[in-house]
Amino acid sequence: MNETSQNKNRIVYLDYLRVLAIIGVIFNHVDFPIRKPGYEARDFDHLVNVTIDALVQWSVPVLVMISGAIFLSRDIPIKKIYAKYIFRLLVAWFVWSAVYEIFTSGSFFDKIWNITHSVSQIHLWFIPTIVGLYAFIPVLKQIAKSEKTTLYFFAVAFIFSLIVQITDFVDDFGNSFFRTVKDISGIENIVNIDGLCLVLGFPSYYILGDYLNQKEISRRLRIVFYILGIIGFIAIFISFFFKHGFWAISNYLLIGEKYSRAFFLFESLCAFVFFKYCNLKPNRFITTPSNYSFGAYLSHFLVLMILSKSFGLNVEICNPAFSYVIVGALATASSFLISAFLHQIPIVKKFLV
Repeated sequence: MNETSQNKNRIVYLDYLRVLAIIGVIFNHVDFPIRKPGYEARDFDHLVNVTIDALVQWSVPVLVMISGAIFLSRDIPIKKIYAKYIFRLLVAWFVWSAVYEIFTSGSFFDKIWNITHSVSQIHLWFIPTIVGLYAFIPVLKQIAKSEKTTLYFFAVAFIFSLIVQITDFVDDFGNSFFRTVKDISGIENIVNIDGLCLVLGFPSYYILGDYLNQKEISRRLRIVFYILGIIGFIAIFISFFFKHGFWAISNYLLIGEKYSRAFFLFESLCAFVFFKYCNLKPNRFITTPSNYSFGAYLSHFLVLMILSKSFGLNVEICNPAFSYVIVGALATASSFLISAFLHQIPIVKKFLV
């Protein structure tokens, strides 16, 4: 997430997107320290939670798109991809997993298992995902070189993401007739996420980021993307509100898989294009935090845990309309400050943030 900090010619809107995406991730996790199976919030708490969740679902896909926009436009030797970028991420993943295990209960062997199986904290799944995308840069770059191939790739990804999204809505909200039709058609066996992992999900976001960054988009098409983004938000809100209650962790168990759905794509596409055409100016209050974004992402869960367990600061301190803002702002500021501090330590800066 720190790639542009290494470039002399910064892409300004990507800095804005990166910082806002990290803030979005933090706000998405604000309620997590008190989220437990069997816990049911009041209706208004649930409404606030779902609204915030739906508003920030573009954050993770856009972080992937930013990485694609930067890496697929550069000629990077495979050796450098592994020796510099992948190695650094693996070190950060292992060390931060160990740090989080220090603050959690369980036996020593449980902690070792959690570290080696990438379950130390829910947000650390993102690092192995980026490692996989880095490893596939030479392949994805070949797709991105040809606009015709790229558009074909997008067409396949969009068609199947839309089918998956429709089958989800039939399962969640359809009547018996539509569910029967879906079951008889066997569409879920045809559209298998594991079998279509190359186009469904993060590889398509990676290439999309590069394509949108380089392609000039007409005003008319931008308006279409903005409308799709609004539709995506509304659809995600409805789905989260009725399907994923505050008392359930199922919303978070859809990590990775949920971004294969069309409505998440719409929201992410809208955010990326909107900021590209905002005519943003360089601003040190954005570029500086952008350099610290990776460290803020890695540390924010720890900050939220400490705020809740040590200071009692969580979404239950007051009306959720205010508590989410208060705790989210504190967690955001603290996470970026921690990252800024860690950047002053050379070996830590090089490998861990």
